[in-house]
Order: sequence, then C-alpha cells, then structure tokens
Amino acid sequence: MALSRQYRPRQPQTTALYQILSEHFEGFLSETAEHDQPVPRFVADELRGFLTCGDLREGFALCRCGHCGTERLVPFSCGGRGFCPSCMGRRMSDTASRLVDQVFPRVPVRQWVLSLPPSLRYVLAYDSELCTEVLGAFTKEVSAFVERTARAQGDIPNEAQVHCGTVTAIQRADSAAKLNLHFHSLALDGAYVSEGEDLRFVATPAPSEAEVSAVAWEVCLRTKELLRARGLALDANPDDLDPDYGQGSLLGDPMLSACATASMQGLVLLGPRAGKQVLRLGTGPHDKDHHGRAAHGFDLNASRRVSADDKKGLERLCRYILRPPLSHDRVELTERGQVRLRLKRPWQDGTTHLVFSPRDFVARLVPLVPPPRTHRVRYSGVLASHHRLRSRVVPEPPADTESKQLDLYRPGKEQLAPAPKSRIEWHELMARTLGFDPLVCPTCERVMRVVQFVTRPASIQAHLRWRGLLEQLPPTALPRGPPQLELPFPKRAAAA
Repeated sequence: MALSRQYRPRQPQTTALYQILSEHFEGFLSETAEHDQPVPRFVADELRGFLTCGDLREGFALCRCGHCGTERLVPFSCGGRGFCPSCMGRRMSDTASRLVDQVFPRVPVRQWVLSLPPSLRYVLAYDSELCTEVLGAFTKEVSAFVERTARAQGDIPNEAQVHCGTVTAIQRADSAAKLNLHFHSLALDGAYVSEGEDLRFVATPAPSEAEVSAVAWEVCLRTKELLRARGLALDANPDDLDPDYGQGSLLGDPMLSACATASMQGLVLLGPRAGKQVLRLGTGPHDKDHHGRAAHGFDLNASRRVSADDKKGLERLCRYILRPPLSHDRVELTERGQVRLRLKRPWQDGTTHLVFSPRDFVARLVPLVPPPRTHRVRYSGVLASHHRLRSRVVPEPPADTESKQLDLYRPGKEQLAPAPKSRIEWHELMARTLGFDPLVCPTCERVMRVVQFVTRPASIQAHLRWRGLLEQLPPTALPRGPPQLELPFPKRAAAA
C-alpha cells in the first residue's frame, strides 16, 4: 500500500465533544444527585474515561527510530464502547478487517436491517437476555427464508442439508444520537448445501417487498410470543418491567429510564425547556422516498447487496454496520454555548441540525453506553465459531499467524495460553484504514519501533517536561490519581 500522508497526533482537547464533557459533566452528576437519581457507575466511568482518551498525561508509548533517533509519543486510548469516536472507530476498522479476511467467504452478501418499535427499544437496550432472544428470532427467520428460496432455486434433494450464515451488529443509536436499538445483519445471499462430503453454494435472487414484509411479520409474531412469556407486550411501559430479568436493576434505574425516554422521544430532559421537543434547524420539507412501517413497527429492509468479488465494498459495508454513533465533525459549539449536532442526512421535514444545552447533550450520551458484559457483534449459522462446517467455508488463515501480543499464563498447567491472533496491530490498521503508518519515521521514512510504555505518573511528567510538552497541553479536565488507585480491590471489614 502506498502511504500518501503522515501521521499527526490527534488533539482531543480541541474537540467540541471533549469541551462539553470537561465543562459540564461534573455539573450534570451534581444535578442528578440532587434529584436522588445518580448515574450508574458504568456510565459515569465511560464518560470520565473519555476525558483521558488521547491525553499524553495519562500515559503513552515511546517510539524511536533506530537510524536517525527521531522519537514519537503515541498516547493511550480510553477503550470506550459507547460513543468515543476514536476508540469505536478503531474497533470498527479492526472488526471489519477481520470479518473480510477471516470470516466471510467469497460469496454474495446481503444486508438486512431491522428497526424495532419504539416501545421495545428501551427493554432490549437494558435486557441483554431478551435482546439475544429477539435477535435469534430475527436471524432464524432470515435464515429460514434464505433456505426456502435456495431449495426452490436450486436442484437440492430433500435429504440434503442447507446451511445459512449471518453476522449481526447491534446498533444502539441513530444519527441524531437517539436511543434507537436496531439490528444490522449481513447474511450470505444464498446457502451452502451439504450432501455427504460434498459442499456447494447456491445463490438466491433478491427478495421482493412482499417477501421482506412477510419475514418482518414472522419476526413480529415470534417477538410477541417471547414478550408474552415474560408478561410483557409490544407497548410495555418501562415502569412496569420486571427487574428480575436481563440486567436486573438497570431496567428500573430512574436515571437510565429518564434519559432513555427523553432520547427516544426527542425531548429535553434538563433545564427550563424540560419536556419540550429538542430545537431543530433545517431548510423545510422536501421530497423523499419513504415506505411505511410494517408489522407493528418491525421495519425490515434488505435492498443492499455486495457481490462475491467486491472485497472493498464488503469491507465498507462492514464498517457501516459497526460505525460509531458520533463523529467529532458533526458536533460543534455555537457562540452562545449551545451544542449543535449535524445529522448525517436531512429528515423528511427538512431538519439538518439539532440544538441542545450542554447538560442536556450529556444526558443524551447516557443511553448510548451499553451495559457491561454485552457483545455488540453476534454470529449465527455456518459463520458461528462452533459450526461443524465453518472451517470449510471461511477463508484460509493468513500464512503468518504468529501473534504479536503477549501470551497469558494458564493457571495449574505450567504453560502459557496462546495469545489471540484476530486483532490487527494498531499501526497496520491505521495504514489500511487511513492511508498512513504512524510508525514510519517522518525524517528518514524508516520504521520506528516501540521502545517503552510510560505509565507511571512521575515518569510521564518527566518525559513531557523534558520535551517541553507539558506547558503546551491544556489543563486537565478531571484530576486523576495513579492507575493503581482505581483497581477494584474488595474493601476489608474493620476489626471489631
């Protein structure tokens, strides 16, 4: 790959998103605590962690060129899973690269997008068990439709087995940063047919609107059965939910409920305009193709397809379904201190921007943070990790499978567990995604190497002061102690 650009360290402190959280996050916490509705700890940790992302004062990797001695400091990331554009962008590119190189076979792929009724979005957003069941119903109906179509399309004996496969990304938000949980599923546009030891792929034609609508209705009916088993309905009120399911107390958390409800309805949560619609800016209504919602709000679309030989198009599609909910260039501060969010596409009524107060925008970020220990990408069918035919379907692994990561100690067996090989090294990923390698020396264009990870506060201060960078950095938003002080050690009971 020809690299046409040079790496320039990002400066998160100059972005509007950083300035909003650094100036108003603590005030938001204080205001919610006054109303006896504190923010859950996992949400507060995510928002605080964002303020440390890309900050050299939180630690960095020291890279040095062995030929000319040029050095470069690469700051650490926060690893956020909710809205951080940098960390979620890195995870997006890494997962998309792995899907294209190691998961999807060279066959056509079709995208199925399922939107859910508004009354169901909050339930699935904080009930991981029910979300998994509804997603399973969706993927089973899509696979059943593909199997029926393949049997009708190809000369397949009744005793032959037909195998479909999907990879689904669970998105929590739309372009307006509203809580809008929906599913983006990439399904093989066809099925594998196994007859004894023989395995062949049968492509299927594009589904008609009537067929897509029928699949949506089947998903709706199966979802209603799942909800009925829990004593719920499609129009369930969050106040009536049973906290014994899914994430437990998260379903009844007053702050999450208030933020999620205001987000889904597009209402202002805090300030003198609380309960009113968010301010909109636009150019007026315009003509736009729009199709009505089918199956009680289960809106299904399957119009996008990628051919078998379009590897770049498949990778773009994978990045699309894994995209972060926000980007720095869509968030800006106005002269009056308001937050203006630009939509990716104008709405049907012509709305192009939404305007928030800073604290209300912070409240908008709360529902975007997923509960802990939940997976965003799910695999099913022949693409699932334990399917017996997966090794015969997925592409061959790369020749160089030696891991660049540290091996992990395996207790009791006196050996090291193999390190994961799926993740691409960060500098290779940036070269593949953005067109430049951050380890290329800007002076002699040779490859630099990481010589040290600087994590101790005293060492960080010394390095930055010696290079004259400490004075150039803006003041920190939140004081933070050494990382050792934040480890979750159990509290010992005081001796009687």
